[in-house]
Amino acid sequence: MVIFFDVGASTWREGGGGPSQSWFAGSYAAHGLPFDRMLMWEAAVAPPGEVFGQVPPKYWAGYQYFNVPASADPAAPSSPVRLLKAVAQRGDYVVFKLDVDAPSVEVRIMESILGDAEAGGLIDELFFEHHVNFPVMNEYWGTGGLATTLADSYRIFNALRSKYGMRAHSWV
Repeated sequence: MVIFFDVGASTWREGGGGPSQSWFAGSYAAHGLPFDRMLMWEAAVAPPGEVFGQVPPKYWAGYQYFNVPASADPAAPSSPVRLLKAVAQRGDYVVFKLDVDAPSVEVRIMESILGDAEAGGLIDELFFEHHVNFPVMNEYWGTGGLATTLADSYRIFNALRSKYGMRAHSWV
C-alpha cells in the first residue's frame, strides 16, 4: 500500500505555495506509485463541498481530510504521528509531507518522529518545510528573528537519513 500524509494540505488544486495534494499524487503516480490512501490535515476551514469537489473520484475511497490543526502531541486525536502508527504497516510505502507554517508545531512533530523508532521506521520519504532564519527566505517566512538556521535543517535531515534510512527532503 502507498500512503500519503499531507500535514498542511490546503486543497487539491490550491495552496499557499501551490497545490501539494495534486502535485504529490500526480508525481508519485507518474513514477509507478499511485496513492492508495491519503490522509490530509489543514487548519484553515474549508467547506466540505470545496474540498471534496476538487478530489478526483479515483482517490475518494482512500481519502481522509482532517479540517483541524495537526497536533504536535503524539497522543492527541489529531496527531499525524499517532495516525501514522495506527494506519501504516511495515512494507507500506509512506510519504509524509510537513508544512503547517507554524514552526513550533512543525519542530515538535519532527522531534516526535525522530524520537519514536516505530514512527520513524514507517516513513520511507519525508518532505519538510523547516522555517529557519535564512536570509533568502526570511521575507516569505517572516523568520528573521528565529534562532534556528539552515544548518539545523541539515542536522535534522541527516538524522532522519542515518537513523531510519529515510529519504528526507526540504519542501518549500
